[in-house]
Amino acid sequence: MANPCNAMAASSEIPVVDPNAFLTNYAQQSTTGCLKDSAGRYPESNFANVISLRQSANQIRFPLPVHRQTQYSLLLLTTGHITVTSGLETYLLGAGDLIFLPGRQIVSARQPSDALNGYYVLFDVDYLLAQLRQPAQLTDLPFFRLDDKPLVTLPLPALAYVTDLLEKARTELGEGGPDHQPIVVALLQLVFFECKKYHVSAYADEEQRRAGLAAAALTQQFKRLLLARVSTLRSVQGYALELAVTPNHLNKAVRQTTSQTAKQLISQQLLLEAKVLLRQTNQSVSEISYALSFSDVGNFCRVFKKAVGHGPSDYRRSYEDSAQVD
Repeated sequence: MANPCNAMAASSEIPVVDPNAFLTNYAQQSTTGCLKDSAGRYPESNFANVISLRQSANQIRFPLPVHRQTQYSLLLLTTGHITVTSGLETYLLGAGDLIFLPGRQIVSARQPSDALNGYYVLFDVDYLLAQLRQPAQLTDLPFFRLDDKPLVTLPLPALAYVTDLLEKARTELGEGGPDHQPIVVALLQLVFFECKKYHVSAYADEEQRRAGLAAAALTQQFKRLLLARVSTLRSVQGYALELAVTPNHLNKAVRQTTSQTAKQLISQQLLLEAKVLLRQTNQSVSEISYALSFSDVGNFCRVFKKAVGHGPSDYRRSYEDSAQVD
């Protein structure tokens, strides 16, 4: 089998996997329910794919190693279980569970149980936005917010309904008719709206979240930019320039939304990247330091120890010891 990283940049950074690389290296080429372009490749934009997990060994090659996905994805289980990591959070999914994984997130999945059934859905926002008259519908869904919970547990009637919708979407994509896109988008919207009914928000007061909608929108853009650029862009001024706002305006919006400064979020995301690399790769501390653009490994170790309480090597050993105990 081809090296899963052969379509990615050769570096010590977390591998970035686009839809074409994912479906080439982690899914069977005969998989139905997907859309290829005229050259037989999976496009990097305006893309959707629905994969049945009825025979998971023949559909997706688990386990999925740690990577940063460029597309959005959903994983719904109807039977079996699997452990999925999103960022530093790990979730054990069982029958009726659905997890939403946003673009640019760091994800991985362990070897699933036998008899794994359900659906794995990949898409990009452009595919949905091309058919929506009100794009704000997407950002209003909790699954599209980096600051909310990605997991939903569906009761049996809702699970049957969502399963039927995804099977219809898979069939439409497999047939590839000229009008498939509006049909598939409508089906996915129904999936999202049904799941929203059963989503338990991280917010105690939804009205409180909506009160700062403009600030929340800017903070959301800032967080998404952090996911893409934190290894090379560290200054609040740099992010403000990218977002076409002043540093003060960015700081005010971030503080209003998160009660933290933009600089604190930059430091937290950088620390997250470092922890993921230490936990889920075999890269040396010096390689991780280089990947995250630190001036030298000593500086990286000092910053990490100040934030965590002990150095990168000790952090890795403590995680490995706890994993062995589990």
